Amino acid sequence: MKRFLAILLTFALAIMLPACASKLDEESVLPPISEPTQPTKPDEPSKPDEPTEPTEPTEPTEPDEPSDSSPEEKSYTMSEDGKTVYFGRYPTVQVQDTELLEALNAASGESDWVSFEYYLSGERKDFMFYQDVVYESETYRGVYFTEYRPNDVRREGSEAQSFVDDNGFEPNTVYWFRFETLSWRVLERGEDSALIVSEKVLDSHEFFPAAKGEGGTKANDYQASSIRAFLNGAFYETAFSDAERTNFAGDGDKLFLLREEDVSNPDLGFSSDADRAFEATDYARLQGLNMSGGARWWLGSGNDIYDFYARYVDGSGYAGYNQYVYFTSLGVVPALKIKLLDESTQPIEEEKTDQKEEEVKGEIFLSINGHKISVKLEENEATKALIELLKAGDITYRARDYGGFEKVGELGHTLPRSETQMTTEAGDVILYSGNQIVLFYGSNSWAYTKLGTVQGISAKEWRDILTESDPITVTISLR
Repeated sequence: MKRFLAILLTFALAIMLPACASKLDEESVLPPISEPTQPTKPDEPSKPDEPTEPTEPTEPTEPDEPSDSSPEEKSYTMSEDGKTVYFGRYPTVQVQDTELLEALNAASGESDWVSFEYYLSGERKDFMFYQDVVYESETYRGVYFTEYRPNDVRREGSEAQSFVDDNGFEPNTVYWFRFETLSWRVLERGEDSALIVSEKVLDSHEFFPAAKGEGGTKANDYQASSIRAFLNGAFYETAFSDAERTNFAGDGDKLFLLREEDVSNPDLGFSSDADRAFEATDYARLQGLNMSGGARWWLGSGNDIYDFYARYVDGSGYAGYNQYVYFTSLGVVPALKIKLLDESTQPIEEEKTDQKEEEVKGEIFLSINGHKISVKLEENEATKALIELLKAGDITYRARDYGGFEKVGELGHTLPRSETQMTTEAGDVILYSGNQIVLFYGSNSWAYTKLGTVQGISAKEWRDILTESDPITVTISLR
């Protein structure tokens, strides 16, 4: 009898599961008993409504394979310590510069806007559009929307059903994002290839657009998921050039999501929640990422009991919670296997030689208004990454005055951060928020990552150079 009652109770719980929820109800349902208890969340309504049948293809469109006649060339850069790969480009940082925004808006009038064809009220509709523009040798993506992208793809696009407004974006406004080189963390390295994962949450997307799969598949079956189709379709085609596509290793999917067992494996570098707590790009926020408590991102693992739940990593880095597959507010963290071309097969943790240390510790140069100034670099991950970027060519950006003590501008790339509270001095070259370079001619107290200090110039001369005009154009080079 007790066994019968237990079975009956299990069945009752299964049919009383929560329905769709507004953005305030979006938090996950408790995981199975064997997992840690989810923090207290708002109650969700009862059983989900049956959604409109999805039109998403069950298989992703196969990416075009590079031609056999295409020469295989190395199209990525690896850091000196072998821990980071710089590969591909994707819209990331929101453009804030007023003059640049005006130029991009003017340039956008020459091309058509393309619909993302996202789900709205259970159907694919045209309400969110994008356009890619090349301006002064840099690529930017403009995005605007007429209705909010709903968190639940079965719902209408309103503020109550979306996280887009929470992230500071409004309808009928064009927002621009700079394409930046993507940084990938090396998880595992063999003789000919390496497993790498994005160091940031790059986008936001539903796992599958309905509570039920098609043709007998489960809604949380990654092989039939819409997120798999997105990774190997739109994302792959946007982020990688033809030359870069020759650098993918292995057959089958080019990009994929890590599974729960992957992000719980210390051998892959996941020893604690901190190893799984990733930052999100501005572009991912525009797409409707839920930033409550930090960026959440999908895993390629489904719940073993309920077909309409998939696993995810929460904002603190804990892996193993469940979320409705038809929610768009969880992020995309792609993984891939890359061919190792002309790379040493020595272990990642191998000690660097003195020669390599000297190269990292060296100097860079800033060219401003006809002046070329030497900068003595700090020794940290940010400067190592900057040097790797500069090996591919000089970086030019514009910097504006701020606060009467600094010039700040978007680097166009994201560097590793190791922020500490400090009081800057005139001549300090600082990394702020991972993607902005600050040149101080005065002083300020804040948490920064220090890149270096200008050499061979007085504080007055440095101030005069920086304040001669506004904005200024800065070129960073190794020589």
